[in-house]
Amino acid sequence: MNDVPQLPEDPPHLLRTLTNHPAFQLASFIIGVTGITLAVFFYFHSKHERQPWYYVQPTRTSIVDRGLAVGEKIKILYNGEPLDATNVSALQIQFWNAGLEPIRSTDVLLPIKLLLPEYTQILDLTVVKQSRPEIVKFKARADKDSSGRQTNSGTFDFTILEKNDSATVQVVYAGPPNASVQLSGAIIGAAIHRLSVPLEAEGRRSGGTLIFKIALLFYLPFPYMVFDMIETMRRRNNRIGSPPKTSIWKKKRFWVVQIPWTALSIAIYYYLFLRPEQIPPNLLM
Repeated sequence: MNDVPQLPEDPPHLLRTLTNHPAFQLASFIIGVTGITLAVFFYFHSKHERQPWYYVQPTRTSIVDRGLAVGEKIKILYNGEPLDATNVSALQIQFWNAGLEPIRSTDVLLPIKLLLPEYTQILDLTVVKQSRPEIVKFKARADKDSSGRQTNSGTFDFTILEKNDSATVQVVYAGPPNASVQLSGAIIGAAIHRLSVPLEAEGRRSGGTLIFKIALLFYLPFPYMVFDMIETMRRRNNRIGSPPKTSIWKKKRFWVVQIPWTALSIAIYYYLFLRPEQIPPNLLM
């Protein structure tokens, strides 16, 4: 019986060889994950939203302190009338838009109010500095009650606040230097945030980035998945059985990659979600 001649095997196709190579598959995986991550990042980074912020300068000036001997010797007139306040103080508050979406006067649903404690009176509000005054037209006025007396509130008004447009307002009020200060009001699609202390912000990012935050945290074990995938492909290509293999946690090269990668992921997370809001440079000059 004659043996049937065996036809020679076709040489492996170059493209098939390339696409089946572990290095190519690993590169494709990295490019895919990186592309998705960058797409999500740039989406949120370029997302247009209004972000009104304000900051109360911690340094305040005590103009009159009746507790001091010299305070009894000073007589203060306000609009020609004697002022019997125990203390008169001054502070500065800064207000700006940190978002990409402009805030127009028509976007303000409820007036932006500066509020001090009820036992105080705002005597004067002065805009001492603002960006692009001919465009922003930021104004501040002290509110009065029905009888024309000064109250503990003031109102801010402006034409438009684009990104980093800002104003610094000086507040002179009858009350102690440690009086609390806050801003209230309602703006379409935004909440007014307070910068509590320099370089420390509250609620920098909106809840819309929650999914991205979780995804980024899951991105931390990326080197582990890569090493495990390489080992799986190596065994499959070499037709190795499945005897117990050395734990990936005991491999030095794994930790050489994992530790810097974890540090990088944490740094990205901090930059995106925990990095404090910055006061616009035009307010610091």
